[in-house]
Amino acid sequence: MRRIRAQYGYAASRQLLTELGRRLNDIARAHDEVLLVGDDEYALILSDLLNHGHATLAATRILNAVATPFTIGAVNYNATVSIGITIFPDDAANADALSRCADLALATAERTQAPYACYADTPTSVTVASWELEGELREALENSELEMYYQPQLDLASGTVCGAEALMRWNHPGRGLLIPGLFIGAAERTGQIRPISWAGLNMALQAASQWPRLDAPLTVGVNISAILLGEPEFAELVLDALAIWGIAPERLVLEITETAVMRQFDTSYAALKRLHERGVEILIDDFGTGYSSLRYFRNLPASALKIDKSFVMKLASNDEDRHIVESIVGLARKFDLRVTAEGASDAETMEILHQLGCDTVQGYYVGRPMSQAEFIDYLEGQHKTSSGGLGKGEVAVSG
Repeated sequence: MRRIRAQYGYAASRQLLTELGRRLNDIARAHDEVLLVGDDEYALILSDLLNHGHATLAATRILNAVATPFTIGAVNYNATVSIGITIFPDDAANADALSRCADLALATAERTQAPYACYADTPTSVTVASWELEGELREALENSELEMYYQPQLDLASGTVCGAEALMRWNHPGRGLLIPGLFIGAAERTGQIRPISWAGLNMALQAASQWPRLDAPLTVGVNISAILLGEPEFAELVLDALAIWGIAPERLVLEITETAVMRQFDTSYAALKRLHERGVEILIDDFGTGYSSLRYFRNLPASALKIDKSFVMKLASNDEDRHIVESIVGLARKFDLRVTAEGASDAETMEILHQLGCDTVQGYYVGRPMSQAEFIDYLEGQHKTSSGGLGKGEVAVSG
């Protein structure tokens, strides 16, 4: 859906989703149920299935139903779907566990690029790990196992580091260093996302207070969940955290998604407006993959947006992605917003982003996520490089 939203807009993506729902209802039997369960996901509850073989036959019917191109305006669009299959009571005994099994099967289908996957074929280690993490996560904060890593961001005009995005890692005693995608879902399911998110914000601000001062104070970007954003006291707690760690509001960048804001728009808008007025930078994260509707976009008290890496990673070889990035930059300029691009992994992509007018870039070419100690070493190395006579517009990278 993200490419549909980027190319044709939010209304077109909803049109496609509605048409998909109609097709699913057309092939469903009278006693089956078709439910929209997410921004772009449907769940089909099919009764009287005898085994996984019957379920895969149903999946084939679904694939045939979406094989015919969808019409979006005057354009015919060939859509693809991924399907996760789970059976009651073979795979799980209640609705919540069944939903998790379906999610794991869907993840297997997406990872293997198969049109569908059965939960029975999902590796047991993946399943067990997912459920075990839910219990272990409760102890992670208490045992100081969660830490923040920092991915540097480069100002393309000056060629110098201007800040970093804070990214949480779980230093699990038995599984090693885990990225958020492996445990944030568990945190949301168990209600741990709130304390974990506040801990992450405070860890990032504490770290930023220890960074060496270069030509200008570095910003620190922190991802904010919809749950925190919807809390009435959110703005005051952020301002209190800034005061505790002695960080100027201008150094904090709150990275929020349009989808998170829309969950409780009035409360979220009020909090973001107050923080924006106090100097905190509000950045619309993953731009092009959420609502991306001008009606919502124009009302957000934001000062920057970040182009999702899915449009940046193949920028040098994909003209379509280049047109999307160019359009996003043009839109941002009309709203007087700064533009950050993530996912830059080579010099050619960096140059294209510079030509297209992006202000800031992050990605493996600039630097991978680093621990606090590694990031401080990185900053000191960058300072020595820039002191050696870097010209305006030249890009300084190392490692």
